[in-house]
Amino acid sequence: MKFGHQTIINGFGLIMLISCIQLTIIAIKSEPPKQQLSYSEVRHELQTLRQHVTQFSAVAAQNPAQFDAFSRQLELIDAQHRNGMSTKILASQIAKALAYLDDASATISPISSRFTLPINLRTIDSDWLALDEQGNPIDTDAAFLTHIDGLPISRWVTASQQFLPPSLRERTSLQIQWLKRLSVLRAEIGIEDKPQVRLTLSDKGELTTQVILSLTPETPMILQARREQDNFENSPLGIINVNNLNAFEPNSPLANNLRRAILSPITILDLRYGYGDSDSLLSFLNHYYGYQYQAYQPYGHQTDLLSPDWQTSSIYAVARYKRHANIRADYLQSMHYTPYDQLSNQAQLELQQATNLVTNRDDKLFSQWHGKRLAIAPAPAMILPQPTPGKLVLIIGPQCKHACQWIAHFAKGWPNTVLIGEATLGNVDKHQRIKLPVSGINVRVTSTQVFDAMGQQLSGVGTQPDIEQPLEETVYWKGIAELIQM
Repeated sequence: MKFGHQTIINGFGLIMLISCIQLTIIAIKSEPPKQQLSYSEVRHELQTLRQHVTQFSAVAAQNPAQFDAFSRQLELIDAQHRNGMSTKILASQIAKALAYLDDASATISPISSRFTLPINLRTIDSDWLALDEQGNPIDTDAAFLTHIDGLPISRWVTASQQFLPPSLRERTSLQIQWLKRLSVLRAEIGIEDKPQVRLTLSDKGELTTQVILSLTPETPMILQARREQDNFENSPLGIINVNNLNAFEPNSPLANNLRRAILSPITILDLRYGYGDSDSLLSFLNHYYGYQYQAYQPYGHQTDLLSPDWQTSSIYAVARYKRHANIRADYLQSMHYTPYDQLSNQAQLELQQATNLVTNRDDKLFSQWHGKRLAIAPAPAMILPQPTPGKLVLIIGPQCKHACQWIAHFAKGWPNTVLIGEATLGNVDKHQRIKLPVSGINVRVTSTQVFDAMGQQLSGVGTQPDIEQPLEETVYWKGIAELIQM
């Protein structure tokens, strides 16, 4: 039997129609996440979470004691909620349990708080300032916040720390994220969640006043949500904001502007929200600051801190992932890592030297090692003396991740470079997403281990700034310059 051209087209059309009908049926039948869970559903969610963390978490594999602490918290949730609970409460309880795993870059979403604290907070030493949206005290005569709903601010800080990994509990910027989630902390402390909040303010002397503010319900928030932008933004304030590092091109207009800026006395890059896996900006900055720059460098005889040979690529990062049957061998390819058996002989030797320095091996639970190379272009021949680059100032913070974290890590050793802001979180890893089937709660855990070429672990190990200074969302060139000169 022969089929004509039209018959074949009609056949394909029928197949596509049937597929569309089946997908529609699946979409109609699929139920939205439940808002109220029975005890059996809560137990199933907790068991699913524990099973997946066991399978995919590199932190759990590396630190069995932390995984045991996490498991005990799940058992505690199971024991204390025999009558079931809402999805909102389950999410906050899982966030508390996840903190015991001490995975600095783990996330859970959505974290829903009916009410949020309607003020901004900032610390001065051990005191807390209560500020409005413009960063001004809500009461100029009594600027310091001492109590919320009649309870000392220290009690609220302690409650917020229950949702943070032990290694991050003293980070005030992360405490503030949870202090803003007023309803979540009220439930943790055990007080009524009213549509008003009572703030007690003081001048640190005899003056004390109280302010009652109305609250409005808020939409669900994603814990540690990242601020992403597709482009670089040249700030009119004299600071270059760098967000999407994947968009940086060495021959772009921005790169040319940056080359000119580097020759000025001070170049300031705001990396607080930097993300992406491209190492182009790292290579670019390393060219100017990664070696002891000399005014006269004939024919490219520089010595680079990241590469023993200026003309070649060098391994600067090694990584491996938690072994599991459902994870493909190219799991790290999207992050530009190459498996050991696909590297050149020289790169394999460099990788072996790096991994031999790793102290906590436990190779049975992890994949083979992967290496990441920094491609370094040969320096052009320079016959005439070249201008010396000025001081490089990098503004960093907890949201600086992946390639941005690597820049911060290496910049600590660069000459004529200063890091300002808050410590990073050591977020250089790939994460495994776990979606709980009934509640729809999403959990992301670190599934890799990442080290530098000296065997120093970067996963979950942040970079400390040279000048620790929590900064406003908008920063000014003059203010940064004054910090450097302090």
